[in-house]
Amino acid sequence: MVLVLAAVAVLAASPGRADAAPLQCRRQGGEYRSWCADVTGLSGSNSLPLQRGPNYGDGTVPGTAYHNGDRLALGCWTTGPEDAGGHGDTYWFSVFDPNDPSIEGYVNDYNLTTGSPGQWMSVVERCANTPPVTSKPYRCRKSGGEYRSWCANVTGLAYNASLALRTDPDYDHGTVPDTAYHNDEPLALGCWTTGPEDAGGHGDTYWFSVFDPNDPSLEGYVNDYNLTTGSPADWKPDVNVCVSTPTTPTPTAGKYGINWANINYRGAVIATGKFNSGLHAFHETEDPNTKLGFNSFNLKDLKCGDGWGVGVSWQIGGGPVHDQRYTDCSGAPALHVLEPGGATHNLQSLTWGLYVWDPSPATDWGYSVERHDQYGSLSVQPNDRYFDFTTVYHDPVAGHDGQITLSVEPTQYLRRSHSQNFQAMWQDITQRTPLPANLTQDQVTSMYKQFWCHAFYSVHRIKGSGYYGGLTWDFESSRPNIPWSQVDTPPLPWDSTGNSTPYPNNHSCNW
Repeated sequence: MVLVLAAVAVLAASPGRADAAPLQCRRQGGEYRSWCADVTGLSGSNSLPLQRGPNYGDGTVPGTAYHNGDRLALGCWTTGPEDAGGHGDTYWFSVFDPNDPSIEGYVNDYNLTTGSPGQWMSVVERCANTPPVTSKPYRCRKSGGEYRSWCANVTGLAYNASLALRTDPDYDHGTVPDTAYHNDEPLALGCWTTGPEDAGGHGDTYWFSVFDPNDPSLEGYVNDYNLTTGSPADWKPDVNVCVSTPTTPTPTAGKYGINWANINYRGAVIATGKFNSGLHAFHETEDPNTKLGFNSFNLKDLKCGDGWGVGVSWQIGGGPVHDQRYTDCSGAPALHVLEPGGATHNLQSLTWGLYVWDPSPATDWGYSVERHDQYGSLSVQPNDRYFDFTTVYHDPVAGHDGQITLSVEPTQYLRRSHSQNFQAMWQDITQRTPLPANLTQDQVTSMYKQFWCHAFYSVHRIKGSGYYGGLTWDFESSRPNIPWSQVDTPPLPWDSTGNSTPYPNNHSCNW
């Protein structure tokens, strides 16, 4: 989970609330109007801000900073993600400052001297927006603040009794280790099926595949009788029936870094897809031998054996829609590198979508995420006087998502001839693979200066170490248009060892 704390540091290893309980406290006017608890569980002089919601994803209330021993009034309680220290406490309190009731927010139970639920449930009301025991499934949060699941609360247990998840939708196949849930604790609903009636003999034969919304790796089955699901009419519209293939319901879509991802109903990333325009993969990895490809899709199937294969559909310019799909992986997660080919001399628009699919012959399942990029241009001319190939492509870097890069591979003639026919060379490059029209004049001028610098200083070399400038010369639109006086500076002379630093001002033509 994401912990959004300003001045708050690490929580102490053990809570201070175990031997405490809420106490009645004064508000202005001298009357006992509230139940209070003290802040606890912080280490040293660290402070605790109030959260905007019963989770760590909505941010903190500005100007709030409480220390161990400070008192807060308890408004109501609800459930949410576990405490920041990972101790498994999923109770949250809506609180306010007893000295200034306008200051209010949420605090996890771990950081309050509330004692056990039996000590505060009788005096503190449940928050009104949390469904009561006899309600129906409700939308519940995962870390990051997105509603991704339907939840219900555990119910029907005796006081202090716990409920273990079952490995199958019956009482014969054992329980899932380390699972023990109490009344009112939330569980996320994956799908439903039928099985033996509930253990209490009430005739309820519905079972739910569930998982812990705070730790999706904890999953199993619970009989409907022990969940606040309401009637079948309340949950069947939102919860899918369990099926054998695929083993997880249809994923939803989400963004995963700069990749696009498909996320299953537990909130786990099961597949990611990325497009590398032109030579972008070579620049991003700084590996000239990378296998990630030119104008390539990189598709990762991260959950082998879950029944889902990964695929991609794409359209270049106004051309036909293409499609490539792969079956579910087995064993280790799989990386699929796909190079469609077909680059032209012009940069083209690209629309593409990652999806997952059910390989069963009867049905295609999946969720496609539309993404827009640019398909890199390419001109290969081995007999050209100056450049073996040229390419223009989208090359995003930190802070410059829209960067356009022009890369060329100089011929051996150009490297050895000391030619300074720079205008002819630049015309050769930009006619073969034109720059996009939306670049500014400053950007184009900067790219020309980068080219000029590479071409001019590449004739100076470290003896025995090949030619300067690398295998390719790369000119990026994000580099500033610096004055010629900073570009055109003579290289350093050869030193006594026969080596030289041929580039000016230490910028290596990449300022």
